[in-house]
Amino acid sequence: MEGIKNFIEEYGAKEAIIGFSEIIDKRKYFSIENNMIKRKEMNVALIAVALLENNIDLVIEGFQKSIDKKERQVIMKIDRMSNVSIEDLEEILFKLLYKNSFEHSLKYGKELYFRDSEKFYDLISKFALMDNMDLRKPLLVSAFKKLEMKNDEIIYLLMSYLTKARSDYFYFENLVEKEINRKEIKTRIKILGEKLKTQEGLNLLQYLNLVEEKEGILTDRFYSIIELKLEKIEKEKIEKLKENKLDNIEEGLKEYFLSNIIL
Repeated sequence: MEGIKNFIEEYGAKEAIIGFSEIIDKRKYFSIENNMIKRKEMNVALIAVALLENNIDLVIEGFQKSIDKKERQVIMKIDRMSNVSIEDLEEILFKLLYKNSFEHSLKYGKELYFRDSEKFYDLISKFALMDNMDLRKPLLVSAFKKLEMKNDEIIYLLMSYLTKARSDYFYFENLVEKEINRKEIKTRIKILGEKLKTQEGLNLLQYLNLVEEKEGILTDRFYSIIELKLEKIEKEKIEKLKENKLDNIEEGLKEYFLSNIIL
């Protein structure tokens, strides 16, 4: 802990992400145990630095939870692809993300990000929101956006989780799109009260936060996903929801979203 703290005090938290980047990612975001698939926790160091920067203890805890020397990976320089048009970059990158193609998405992602960061952000936002919200990909996208760092290491960490955390498009693909009263949805979320202060509540908040940011490019299908999760939380007893307690970082993220989302 002292080593992480000293590094942050000397170089800053953002530089710490780069400095520790090779040991805060995962080679795979799942493992097989007793013939069962077990998902690994996402990179919370990057998220803590971006969204909880004013709480140094939580930032340090984020690195502690993420650092694993057994998972070390060498991050090489990502080549540019200046001969590809913006339109082709967008089309190919989305297909690569959908196919969970990590290595190729690095090059196309970097090129689009460097040439048109807003189009890059729109694309990865839509991709993250198509996925199961419980994977918290929108949370990582929001953190990436707030960092505003054009470094290979940061792009690597983002693309790693987006592609390696196996996607689940069941709700997006199977929901029947209908007209949604968005104001009513937010009112229902607001009155959840204590239910928002749970794992399910945080999943909903981090998804809603990115939907709010990208409302102009989204259809009612994404609000239908929110409504589905909302109905599940409304029906569940608070005691059941609180069985999976929030850890310190999740508590900080919950407060961050509650203070940033206008309900």
